[in-house]
Amino acid sequence: MVIHRHEPGEPAPIAGRYALVGHFGEATNLIVVCDEGERLPDITVASDLGPFWFVRVNESHEQARVA
Repeated sequence: MVIHRHEPGEPAPIAGRYALVGHFGEATNLIVVCDEGERLPDITVASDLGPFWFVRVNESHEQARVA
C-alpha cells in the first residue's frame, strides 16, 4: 500500500481526514479534516524534531488503531 505524504501548508488533494506524522510514521495525535483544495495547517517545529507530514487516514484505520 502506498502512503502519500503531504507537506504542511499544501492543498489537500481530496477531502478527508489527515493525520500529522513524524519522519518514520510516528503518531502526533493531530488529525485535521480538510475539503479538497483546502490548505493543510502550517506546522512550526524545531529543526531537530522534524520533518513532519500529513497523511490521509480513514475511519476504519483510526478505529483499528485505538482498538
